[in-house]
Amino acid sequence: MSEKLKAFKSRLQALKKRYPAYEHFFDFYAQVILTRKGFEKTPQVKVPKIEKQVFDLKLKEGFPLLSPDEFSLDTNHAQELFFRLCESLKGIPETKEKAEKIEAYFKDHPEDLPQAFKSFLEKKDFSPDGLDENVFNFLLFQSLKPSLHACAEGLTPLLKNVYWDKGYCPICGHYPYMAALRENGKKFAKCSFCEYEWQIERIFCPFCGHKDHKKLRYFEVEGEEGYRVYLCEACKCYLKTVDERVLADVVDLELEDIATIHLDILAEKEGYKKKMEA
Repeated sequence: MSEKLKAFKSRLQALKKRYPAYEHFFDFYAQVILTRKGFEKTPQVKVPKIEKQVFDLKLKEGFPLLSPDEFSLDTNHAQELFFRLCESLKGIPETKEKAEKIEAYFKDHPEDLPQAFKSFLEKKDFSPDGLDENVFNFLLFQSLKPSLHACAEGLTPLLKNVYWDKGYCPICGHYPYMAALRENGKKFAKCSFCEYEWQIERIFCPFCGHKDHKKLRYFEVEGEEGYRVYLCEACKCYLKTVDERVLADVVDLELEDIATIHLDILAEKEGYKKKMEA
């Protein structure tokens, strides 16, 4: 087991003790993440080549480098992970029957799975009759995540010295699902699609670009130092943020996202929404 996975499991146990009421969410989402992160194979992707002229123009005009369907995928890796994730969901009572049906269909129709991946990226419907659409799409995305992340990592060196002042991801154009405050108070947003991280301004709404401090605020919950929810009065969107200077044992924002679902509920009760697609 890798050190990263050990650290993830250690943080997971700590969060379970801190939030015992979330046991159901941890059992479901953490099991999926553990299965994905513990998968022994690494996706082999061919990083798309972007000509310098195109690269410069896209950044100048504020366009992301790739559309979702331009990402390079390791389809074999995604397919193997898909069936491994089906096994994980079969072990959870709430998803057992749904996962069994999905697994059975694609074992009988393996040629349909690559098309399902492609349709998912192109935002086209591909849900065979009788399968739970939500669980199916969840499995597709989780199966594709390692390839998407590997592709984004391959493009990261191109952005090393690039100033990107947008709230959406410079690689794929999706909005962040969470952010982190780190050394010197710098704020980093985490892409909800390819998991790329980029620095954003502290007083800034990534969803509408507002920088007026009168329109932006945040709230915290007493006794839960280190977690903040930034709110924008202009577009009514919110972004959860972890202060890693306070919570030094944070290892994965995906896990922190699960642990702070109550903050989503509080924000949504006040009329704010979580926005991840442009």
